[in-house]
Amino acid sequence: MIRRLITLFAVALTLAGAAPAAAQVSGAQRRAILDALRPPVERRLQGRVEFVVRRIAVRDGWALVIADPQRPGGGRIDGRRIFGADY
Repeated sequence: MIRRLITLFAVALTLAGAAPAAAQVSGAQRRAILDALRPPVERRLQGRVEFVVRRIAVRDGWALVIADPQRPGGGRIDGRRIFGADY
């Protein structure tokens, strides 16, 4: 049984100035990537979220994000309430 919800998303974004090789992600790119990721995650998790980012990589207009979602201010997400027995 999963005790913590860990989310792995690959988000296709057209990022101005993205380098062809995996590159450091600037603050503006990071914000844009997480802002694109947030709405579908919030719909699925039924409420506002913020991310504890483990890794963001950008390459060829794609972004790979490995992050743990949490409620704003660090609140825990109750996966059992949302997903029931599947959690």
